[in-house]
Amino acid sequence: WTTAVEVGAAGAECRNVTAGELCYRHLVWAMEEGILRRPDWYPGLTPSSSWDEFQQFLHDEGVDGCPEPCEREACAVVWGRCGGGDSWAGPTCCEAGSFCEVLDEWYSQ
Repeated sequence: WTTAVEVGAAGAECRNVTAGELCYRHLVWAMEEGILRRPDWYPGLTPSSSWDEFQQFLHDEGVDGCPEPCEREACAVVWGRCGGGDSWAGPTCCEAGSFCEVLDEWYSQ
């Protein structure tokens, strides 16, 4: 997760929250417990909604200063290429439930 402050599409400040922040704790609770216990509190979201979708929802609801999330790059799909060396311009993250295995300095999957 990035902690840098960026400017979102609408010109407003955006930031992807990190561990230790109050908003992070709200996100974890909402994704792991809240959506399961009270799905009616999260219209438009499901248990499979992304971290950024939950953060955007909490921001829109004005929850304890949760900032608007910045756009993230698309993550690699299962068995797709990810990571890579210094010259890699593709995804550096993997879809939820996956991880990037470094095979050598030129190839990761």
